[in-house]
Amino acid sequence: VDQLFMMAAERSGGIDPLLKAFFGFLHRRTDFYVVHEGAKGVRYEAGFADGQAEAMVRAAFTGYPTRPLEGSNVQKSAGAHRAAATAKAEQKAAAKKKATAPAAAPAAAP
Repeated sequence: VDQLFMMAAERSGGIDPLLKAFFGFLHRRTDFYVVHEGAKGVRYEAGFADGQAEAMVRAAFTGYPTRPLEGSNVQKSAGAHRAAATAKAEQKAAAKKKATAPAAAPAAAP
């Protein structure tokens, strides 16, 4: 599952776009944003009582402790990702420069 989420985060452009895409999906395709009256003892076929969906998100988020960046696997991963992205950009720039460089003139025959 981690690979799936990493791929989704990379393809969407990071965490913020991934979250926006995810909640956009919930809004468009599910009843996550549907609010019902929430009367006690009444079973609803769809939606949530006012504030219930937000409470679910908050509970999921707070279910994991925050941690310092220093020494974390995220810091190491981000550094490796940055180095790879820099190397790729440098290779792309070098290839572009080579492609746009004027061709060398043929040597004159003696």
